[in-house]
Amino acid sequence: MAITYNYNPSWIGRDDQPDGSALRVIRAADFEAEWSSIQSAFLEAPPSASPTLTGTVDVQGNVTATGSVAAIGAVTGSNINATNWDTAFGWGDHGAAGYALAADVPTVSGYNKTNWDTAYGWGNHASAGYALASNVPTKTGSGASGTWGISITGNAATATTATTADGAYTAGTATNCSRSVTGGTNLSGGGVLSANHTLNLVAEPSLTSVILGNWKILDSGTVLYFQYNGNNVFKIDSSGNATAEGDVTAIGSV
Repeated sequence: MAITYNYNPSWIGRDDQPDGSALRVIRAADFEAEWSSIQSAFLEAPPSASPTLTGTVDVQGNVTATGSVAAIGAVTGSNINATNWDTAFGWGDHGAAGYALAADVPTVSGYNKTNWDTAYGWGNHASAGYALASNVPTKTGSGASGTWGISITGNAATATTATTADGAYTAGTATNCSRSVTGGTNLSGGGVLSANHTLNLVAEPSLTSVILGNWKILDSGTVLYFQYNGNNVFKIDSSGNATAEGDVTAIGSV
């Protein structure tokens, strides 16, 4: 706020008057008028304690207040948003809202933000296509139970109705095994069995004869016979001697 001081014009030019001139004399009335003008000007300035300003107050620069500032009417400024002030005031007294203090907020021990962020980066597990519990076979005892489709893609065929071989045995290269076959069931390449049989498989079978169509090879213990239609036609004994019923051709075409 600017202070307007109206000086007494009768003071102007007194020093320019010649010595001895009455115009150079300052009278008491002149001082009284001048001091009254100065006093009136300073009365327009607000007091330093609890000033009251009437009318429009234009402030150039910053305003610093150590107490409260009350205004009747609008307060405007380049950094003043009265709408936001009114909105915040409408929220009520935050001091009475019962917000938690910093000392009342619980802390979490063992918190690992890095692991949380990593798990979040894996994506939504609900859309990962995991098998539902109803589609997963259950295992009870020594076997598994359940019904589900099996699809093999690529060069392999697709198995749709494969059956389960219950208790099947695998004949390896070194162990003997046996398997009972129930009568009345079909075997691939054969007919119906009329009774129950047990098939014995051995790792190294001991044979005394082999039938190859019309031919039969018979081991008598010390002599190996070659028969054709039941007749001996050739034999080799344990000493390496060979005997033939017919002629033996040493050099010829086969």
